[in-house]
Amino acid sequence: MNERRDPTLFQQVLGAAFYGVGAAVRRLHAIRGEGRVAGVASIERGTGWLARRCATLLRLPQPINDASTTLHVRASGASESWRLVIGGHPVEAVLQCRGELLQVRLPRLRLQCFPHVRDGAMWWQIVDVRLFGWLPLPAKLFDGVVYREREWQGRYEFLIDAVVPVAGRVFRCEGWLASAAEFHH
Repeated sequence: MNERRDPTLFQQVLGAAFYGVGAAVRRLHAIRGEGRVAGVASIERGTGWLARRCATLLRLPQPINDASTTLHVRASGASESWRLVIGGHPVEAVLQCRGELLQVRLPRLRLQCFPHVRDGAMWWQIVDVRLFGWLPLPAKLFDGVVYREREWQGRYEFLIDAVVPVAGRVFRCEGWLASAAEFHH
């Protein structure tokens, strides 16, 4: 008897484009129930006064190189809870499907993103930002924010690079994740 499997959050948001990303990205975003992956990440923070204030306000992790990183995912249909721990610093997010948009709720920000696939990678374009969940910020300010997921050398690789007008680079985080069976550092 075939069991019907409802689409995961990213399968819902991306539709058929979901199958255009690398296998490592598909595996991560095909988690149903609970899953855990581990890897390594590095973080940079901006050095200017405004960039430092923004990073502090948003409670972004401190700079670190080649830090042990884990991501615990709890997925249920159109919603996922993520707990990313980089070098002991946790970052929690709740992701929800809003049609073709992905809503990302962080402790002090709520983002609406348009994820799309290009050249085998998934890119998240920010289309709406709310500070503290209710105070709208001009989305144009976030045109310089890059969020990319791709498969690189058989692993899931991510890049978040937040560069905003006036402040410059606020935050950059990049790294890779793999299932426990694939984890080799």
